[in-house]
Amino acid sequence: MSDLVVRGDALHSHARMVRTIAADLSAAHSQAEDAAAVVGHEDLARTVRDFGSQWDIHRQRFIDDVTTLADAFDAINNTMADLDGDMASQMRATTGQVRAAMMAPAAQRGEA
Repeated sequence: MSDLVVRGDALHSHARMVRTIAADLSAAHSQAEDAAAVVGHEDLARTVRDFGSQWDIHRQRFIDDVTTLADAFDAINNTMADLDGDMASQMRATTGQVRAAMMAPAAQRGEA
């Protein structure tokens, strides 16, 4: 039987990293505005502003996709943690039942 290993800390770390990327992408337009303000040449400043504006739609789509990815990492992590907890509870219950059955007198177990 194969073992399934899911590292929750790695999933959490990746989700956090992807959310940082989304935040950085969200700030890209304001950075273009800041850069345009200091280039010192009006045509170049206009080009920088235009570039920042033209990418708004594509950047937002990418931010949405990256955020969805981060949400998926979190959902997988939470689901696996819940599953692990449920399986551990079931294992404890089953172990208790087996132990109780083994401790019962032979007559109760049907071995008389």
